[in-house]
Parts: sequence; C-alpha cells; structure tokens
Amino acid sequence: MWIKNFQKIIAIALMIAWIFIGVPRIWNFPPKIQEAQAAIALRGTTKIGSAGNGGDVTLTFDTGGNAPQTGDVVILFGGRGNTSDTQAWGPITSGYTAIATIDSTGPKFGVWYKVMGAT
Repeated sequence: MWIKNFQKIIAIALMIAWIFIGVPRIWNFPPKIQEAQAAIALRGTTKIGSAGNGGDVTLTFDTGGNAPQTGDVVILFGGRGNTSDTQAWGPITSGYTAIATIDSTGPKFGVWYKVMGAT
C-alpha cells in the first residue's frame, strides 16, 4: 500500500517539477508574457492665446509635417475669470471631451481632449 502512495507522490512531484522547470516545454506552459510597445510623438508647438472683455480665443494648429494627423490626441486646457457665468469657458468647437473641469463661483478651469479625425 505504501508503495502505491509513494509512486503517486513521486509522479505528482515529477509533473510539478517538469511544469515549473520547463525542460522540455509542455504545451507552451507557462505562456510567454507579451510585451506592449508604443511610440509617442510630439507634433507642433504649444499654442497660447488670451482675450479681454469676454472675447473668444482662437488657436490655430500648425500646418505641414507638424499638423495633427488622423488618430492624434490633442489636449486643450484653459479657463477664465469669474466675471460672468453666461459665456462659454471651454472649447466651442465640437468633438472635445472633458477630462476634468472646475466650475465654481470663482475662476473656471478645465482640460479637454480630442482624437483627430481625417480632416
């Protein structure tokens, strides 16, 4: 009886050792960890603008090789003082998604992003 138990223990120990040592590999176990690779490219230059008395600020993207390309993420941040709650304080152009905003009775501030389309 003890011989059968000993054989089972040895068989289980060999299987565990074989799996974790990996020589020879069994069914690609454990699987290889896949690496994620990404490249970040910074295009264009920082755009700065200001306006007084509630005027709109216009920011123009670079053209040519520095222009935003399809799939690029554009991040916009800015704000305004607290003189009036009637005017927009974020981007008026459609397509921007708010990341975070502070909409208090004081100054307004926010961060938005947009994934650029084909045009």
